[in-house]
Amino acid sequence: MGFKFNGITSQSMELATRQTAENRMPDFTNNTITVPGREGVFDFGETIGERKIEISCFIPPGKSDEDFLARKDEIIAWLNPDIGLCPLILDKEPGRVYQARLEGGFSFDKAVRNSCTFDLTFLCPDPYAYAENDETYEITDTGEHTVSRSLGNADSLPVYSVVADLAKGKSTIITTNGSSLQINGVLTESEILVIDSSLMTAKVTDADGNTLRNGLPLLESLNFPALKVDDNTVKVEADSTTQVTVQTLNSQDKFTGQVPSSWGADGLWRFNESAPDSEYYLADSSGNDRKAYINNWSGTTASLQTGHLGRSFRMNINNPSTEQSYLKVSNDGTIFANIGKTLVVGGWFMPTTYSVGNTFCPLLNTRYGSGNPIFYLSLHSGKPRLMLYNSSGTLILDKDYTPSITLTNGQWYFLAAVIRPDDKVAQYVLGSRSSGEVWISDETSYSGELNRSCTADLIWGMHADSYWFAGNFDDWFLDCDSSLTADDIALWFQESLSANAADSTADVDGLTASDTVTLKATDSVYATSGYLTTAAVEYGITGKCYAAVSADTPTGTSVVLETSTSDDLSTWSDWATPDSVGLIQSDSAKYIRFRVTLATTDSSVTPTVRNITISTPGESAFKKLTIQARSRWR
Repeated sequence: MGFKFNGITSQSMELATRQTAENRMPDFTNNTITVPGREGVFDFGETIGERKIEISCFIPPGKSDEDFLARKDEIIAWLNPDIGLCPLILDKEPGRVYQARLEGGFSFDKAVRNSCTFDLTFLCPDPYAYAENDETYEITDTGEHTVSRSLGNADSLPVYSVVADLAKGKSTIITTNGSSLQINGVLTESEILVIDSSLMTAKVTDADGNTLRNGLPLLESLNFPALKVDDNTVKVEADSTTQVTVQTLNSQDKFTGQVPSSWGADGLWRFNESAPDSEYYLADSSGNDRKAYINNWSGTTASLQTGHLGRSFRMNINNPSTEQSYLKVSNDGTIFANIGKTLVVGGWFMPTTYSVGNTFCPLLNTRYGSGNPIFYLSLHSGKPRLMLYNSSGTLILDKDYTPSITLTNGQWYFLAAVIRPDDKVAQYVLGSRSSGEVWISDETSYSGELNRSCTADLIWGMHADSYWFAGNFDDWFLDCDSSLTADDIALWFQESLSANAADSTADVDGLTASDTVTLKATDSVYATSGYLTTAAVEYGITGKCYAAVSADTPTGTSVVLETSTSDDLSTWSDWATPDSVGLIQSDSAKYIRFRVTLATTDSSVTPTVRNITISTPGESAFKKLTIQARSRWR
């Protein structure tokens, strides 16, 4: 039997050696407590003490006196305890290394001429033997991994070397066999965090191993990892260095609930003016300058009233037959010039008893002016009616619908007709603002060809100078070549109901400046605070998701973002504030909406909300984990 100490073998020293006792189980201290009056003791385990390894050595004869003395000097220098702990490898335990030094002195006992024996006792403060060629593992992806130790017979205290790009506020969590160790930034990608479980310490080094700083402040807690023999589960989680934007709310309709501007390619009448122009026209927001003329503005109840979408046009409240107010858009021959696969027209209306109770009540028709009509949207005994015409002015569809929604005096409703000329089908979508209910009719087939060459005018609230609408119109649109479906419109209706930036009762303003929201000003004095609630948008993200609001916040102003989620656009979770890095705290669900609290301490300035973004983690902050197992034997 031989041994190697500090890199030098006993054989190279020409020693014969033997180990008569194999101290495989070092002495240990029992941790017990005696309680007076109680038999026995309380057992709290044991603490392993140091290991001692005894080796007998023999210098064989045959050397001269000078060589014999030189050999003893060499042995003394080789085993000098001043060197400190050195690797000790026993031939009987190949592949295992103890850290040892001599426990005490020894004597050379003469055997025959120029030969002697001596006994060595090595002290191993750490009683474990460690693998000479240690097991090393490398993990480069987040997720759960299996680390299998094949060496040793005891739990080991590994060294973890972590490479991650952790900015302030970012973290990586390494969970070993259910025990988590959280690492918080700052740590750059060019640095290595070395975590030594045996020494219970951590340091940050560069790629060459030079110590840069103490690594303990990066650890959330001193929960150092340990590895079992055989299989170990190591799970790596990490924040991302970047985020991928999956949705941005930055359009006026998401803040106000108005019909999206893209729906009104051929006409969009918001009715948000405080008064018509000098010639009694109301603006067309589509960019086509198809202004709506008010017939009998003066001397009637015609007005522009504030409401949930800013303003709406109100008419014929006292006596429709004498007031005879209506809206007209003159057709220059181009309104219906580009009819595609789908024509969509509709908007909001609030009927009065007169409108709901009459047998015939016009909403929007094209049976006025030169040319033959194309459609007529009306109420028939309080129920939606749709009429379509061919180029000769002959009816090709006349359909009364019975929706699940009952129209009631003084309530707001949204109505849209979806017409597909190529497929020769049409249907209605009806929504109630008060209940949130939305109804989609079955598709109605018709024969004949729709009048694609219609040059008639658009008329709201009147037919044949005999039938009148009494109530309000708001946010009407026309798109002759739309990609919308009835389902699209119904979903938009439900999603839009929560948006409030156009509501006249709110303390926020989403109408004055396009695609932004501020606090509402009265005589140049801003409200001290207000809530913006957005339209709902599709969500459904099950993993980490972040929300952020982009806003201008002059001194004295602030914005705070909250989220709420729903699976049915009806029942919503409580409002929840994202955490310090923007991580959404609301439960995952199909839909999400946002609430932003705008505030100012100076009534002359306001925060300005520009957009709200939803993002998911991009590139992981975690780059690599190298595990030196430090496998060991007891």
